[in-house]
Amino acid sequence: MNEWEAIRFLFKNKLKSGIIEFFVTMIITVIFDLSTAILAGIVVGFLLFIVKISQIEINSSQIEPERISQNHHEVFTDWTVIYISGPLFFLNSSKLKQAIDELPANTNAVLSLRGVPMIDVTSIKLLIDIYSIFHKEERQIVFASMNPKLKESFKRTGLISMVGEEAIYPSVNEFLLDLVDKNK
Repeated sequence: MNEWEAIRFLFKNKLKSGIIEFFVTMIITVIFDLSTAILAGIVVGFLLFIVKISQIEINSSQIEPERISQNHHEVFTDWTVIYISGPLFFLNSSKLKQAIDELPANTNAVLSLRGVPMIDVTSIKLLIDIYSIFHKEERQIVFASMNPKLKESFKRTGLISMVGEEAIYPSVNEFLLDLVDKNK
């Protein structure tokens, strides 16, 4: 079980997952025994951790040329930046699909992956499918701000060879500046 100080800390700070683990462990200790309760507490803790880690935040916004000191407003009109924060895996890949599906027709996309620490095969397959749809509709999709592990996953699965190195950018700003240069 927990020390009194730890129990007070859980309730004082309203830490829901800790409180749930505490009550599950306490109830199972009363019903069964301490060994069973500890195992149940570990399983509940693991499940709560999976629920927390599956949270992903996806925000999309039109490009604001004035933020990067560019006057080429017409270049940016058909581009949307989608910012993703959190791990991309099978439990939350449908949220990314939904964000892509909500884009207006004929809109190109920049996926900012700065906040993505890891990706699983389900999400990479989803990105491949999204790229195929965009390619078929003559739309563009580029990837920006990915960490080296993510880039390695993209290489191993063939996503980079599919989209081409020219669709991979170190940052969203570098993509935007490149877009302006290409349209001068």
